[in-house]
Amino acid sequence: MAHATPLVLNHVLITHSDTPILLESVEWWRWLEDETHSTFRFRSARGSFTARRERKHGLWYWYAYRRAHGRLYKAYLGKTEELRAVHLEVIAQSLAAQILQSPQNRSSVREREELPPLLATKLYRPPMRPELVLRPRLLEQLDRGKHYPLTLITAPAGSGKTTLLSSWCEHRDGLSAWVSLDAEDNDPVLFWTYVQAALRRLCPALQEQTPWPSRSVLTTIVNSLATVSQDVFLILDDYHLVKSQGIHETFGFLLEHLPPQVHLIIASRSEVPLPLFRFRARGQLNEITASDLRFSRDEIAAFWTRLLHIELSTEEVAALDQQTEGWAVALQLAARQQGKTGQIPDAGSKSSLFAYFTGEVLEQQPEPIRTALLYTSILKRFTAALCDAVTGQQGGTELLAYLKQENLFLVPLDERGEWYRYHHLFAEFLYERLCHSFPEQVPDLHRRAAHWYELHGYLSEAVEHAFAAQDMELAATLIEREVLKVIARGEVVTLLHWCSRLSVPVFVQFPVLLLFYSGLLSSVGQMDQAERYFQLAEKAVERRKQDATLSEADALWLDGLYATSAAALAAYRGDVERAYHFVSQARANPLLNDYLRSVIAACLGVVYLFSGDAESAYSALEEAIRWGVAGQNLHASIASRGAQSFLLLTQGQLRRVAEMSRAAIEESKLISEYRIPSLSMQYFTLADVLYEWNRLEEAEQVLRAGLQLGSEWGYVGALGYGYSTLAFLRVTEGRFEEALALLQRVLSEVRAGNLHSFVTLTEAYQVRVYLRMEKLDAVAEWARTLPFSPDDALVYTHELTYLIQAEALLAISAYQQAEELLRRLLAIVEPAGHMRSAIQARTLLALLYQTRGQREEAIVTLARALQAAEPEGYKRVFVERGAKLIPLLQRVALQGVTPTYVQQLLSLFSEVQRNEGSLLSERELDVLRLIAAGKSNQEIAQAFVLTVSTVKSHLNNIYTKLGVHSRTQAIARAQELRLL
Repeated sequence: MAHATPLVLNHVLITHSDTPILLESVEWWRWLEDETHSTFRFRSARGSFTARRERKHGLWYWYAYRRAHGRLYKAYLGKTEELRAVHLEVIAQSLAAQILQSPQNRSSVREREELPPLLATKLYRPPMRPELVLRPRLLEQLDRGKHYPLTLITAPAGSGKTTLLSSWCEHRDGLSAWVSLDAEDNDPVLFWTYVQAALRRLCPALQEQTPWPSRSVLTTIVNSLATVSQDVFLILDDYHLVKSQGIHETFGFLLEHLPPQVHLIIASRSEVPLPLFRFRARGQLNEITASDLRFSRDEIAAFWTRLLHIELSTEEVAALDQQTEGWAVALQLAARQQGKTGQIPDAGSKSSLFAYFTGEVLEQQPEPIRTALLYTSILKRFTAALCDAVTGQQGGTELLAYLKQENLFLVPLDERGEWYRYHHLFAEFLYERLCHSFPEQVPDLHRRAAHWYELHGYLSEAVEHAFAAQDMELAATLIEREVLKVIARGEVVTLLHWCSRLSVPVFVQFPVLLLFYSGLLSSVGQMDQAERYFQLAEKAVERRKQDATLSEADALWLDGLYATSAAALAAYRGDVERAYHFVSQARANPLLNDYLRSVIAACLGVVYLFSGDAESAYSALEEAIRWGVAGQNLHASIASRGAQSFLLLTQGQLRRVAEMSRAAIEESKLISEYRIPSLSMQYFTLADVLYEWNRLEEAEQVLRAGLQLGSEWGYVGALGYGYSTLAFLRVTEGRFEEALALLQRVLSEVRAGNLHSFVTLTEAYQVRVYLRMEKLDAVAEWARTLPFSPDDALVYTHELTYLIQAEALLAISAYQQAEELLRRLLAIVEPAGHMRSAIQARTLLALLYQTRGQREEAIVTLARALQAAEPEGYKRVFVERGAKLIPLLQRVALQGVTPTYVQQLLSLFSEVQRNEGSLLSERELDVLRLIAAGKSNQEIAQAFVLTVSTVKSHLNNIYTKLGVHSRTQAIARAQELRLL
């Protein structure tokens, strides 16, 4: 019997006889190198192909083939060593793009594209009502939108925003796409899913991107939109419901970089938190306000004539104008009432509107219709079948037909006539009336809706209705059943929000969900909360295991999940021994799946990291990446790749980190559509490298993108890293108070999370700023109150803090302590391969020797630092030591040590001094002036309210920077440099 062709699925190779093989594992490369293996199939969300090994010019190469529309498409894969997971994904997508752009496919692919029903309702433009009165002045104002990147319509509910936009789309030539937003769209995954689906209707060249809007993804979208050859419009209705700052920031980026032929139209009940001031200042904003939407008296008269065929007198028009203030919905209801009674009612306020809804709409309906209207008001959108499920009656089709016939504020949401919603104000009225009249029915109605949505695969809607019913048990059941799928879709923000709403008495009945929640809280640095829920989970697991109906397999699975969650909690807390215990326990579980294996491997990487075993940490993180891809846990995969970058950064490999981070950022969208927030660590490591290379503007751009991504995920440790780097950027600009404010923000977060190592490090970073501000008293106070002293055993996790402590000791002239600390630190970091810290430590030690007049030791020590730093291009590590390093650099250059590199650094010093300040700080200049005036150290201390030791520290800095050894020499040198 012929064997099936081996298949790569979810980045795992499945063969006819062997066990599954992870891509990029040792077994994978061994399998490829076996000459008997000449073909395999590859399948992923990005595309598929068949790979074949072929001999060309005496060598073996791999090629990818895919057949479509009767044609065979081919792509070059490369040599065996090039067959990595990301490369295979790229080729699969490339072949899919070729097929998409083929003549046979291009003309019809968009028409054949099927969208999920609920997604289709979000992109459906409400139809224009037949009684609509055209308003030329507003249509012309919208037409002017083609000259602006943004048109903003801001007005209260019922002002006619949606109606105006719908009529404009109906009467204009050209392409437009529509997105109707609601409160659930605050999850960035959902928001960008809808926006990109809409944009693809405008731009056929735009291929599906990850819905997480990284800078590279947004750039790809913008570049694709640039291919559009005519003016196109994207309309976002009800934008006021979007509250996520991350969405506002990313959408603001898209808005700032739109091609000139692409225009946005936003309708909102309130001012939107986008950078409108810049667009107003540049004259790039087309605005329509509530006063613009107000019906003029001529439009009121035309509306009456169109709708009722009644000519109003001037006095009647004036009365209507006064009552309604031109409010569109109030005019519509007043016209409806006059059509029935011949009287014009008072419909100029919300209370009047609701009174009208009560007396003239709801009470006029037959009792079954009235009840159905109230019951279905709990639904944001509905079909006939959903109406049946909620009302408990058959006849949903007839109900919708009746509502359409009677024009009872029903708004269609798709072209097939399946999904509808009520006008927002009418829905608000109905729900308010339902809660007042039948409060005991409301929970059961929501529960019915939840069950219907669950049955039809709409988890988010089902969960929200379960919460609305206050049925925590149902909500927890729904979430726990789909928890892995929710994580796989990247909706982690939503998952954390759902779990936070569950009451503890109910939550403890769901140990699996508790354990997942505890693990997620650990991963975002909320350690106290993670500990609390883990303790609840421990008890819940024990109770579940006492259940006689629990199968042996389920018990084993629960044990594996428990050990995994415990390992995550211990690993992120830095409890190495406990973490390793639970890692070992989890790995021994025979039912551990790929998802949990990825978490365990990531935990093991963190354990090794805290232990100082860089090599083992890197290997464990590599394993986490492979299992994460196989188990569709790309958060663990991407986060582990970020941890690897950070690990390499500590080893001083700046160039490799930059290359690796850039590749990860670009390639992440090819691996999966989801979970990009954990990619923020790659942005932070890249920004750190750019900062070290003194490419400060570029570093800030990368940082901003990373912080925007990271804020959606919420991992305190990574965000602290990002904001600390941003603080150092502020220091280079002399904006010290802003830097301290950023660090205080970080300190508050890490203290709240009880991340003790981060607390100590952030306090040290504050001192780093104080050193630049010459606040030596504050520096000395910190050095005295540090929880560990230079005599303590050094701990690997405090490495960065030790470096700042050494610099502080130097600044306050505690030279002996500083030397001892630096020597002991070098004895740890150099054998461990932590070259970045070693370079910093040797530079500080060289300055110490120079200050004490040990010139030869200073030159030799700095030379070793420069030789280690030159291949990677370090700059800031030297520049931040200040001008006092310049004489020593010049002496090293005279010795012939890295002369070109030293010259680059000296040139950079000149540039930095121009940009970041003069040779001496303001305080040092003040001290120098008093020295020139003949003041003693005691007198200078009294003048500036300083200690004498602080004055001596300033003197030492002045001598070092000026390259002198006495007061007289300092005054003479300062006069030469025109500092006095």
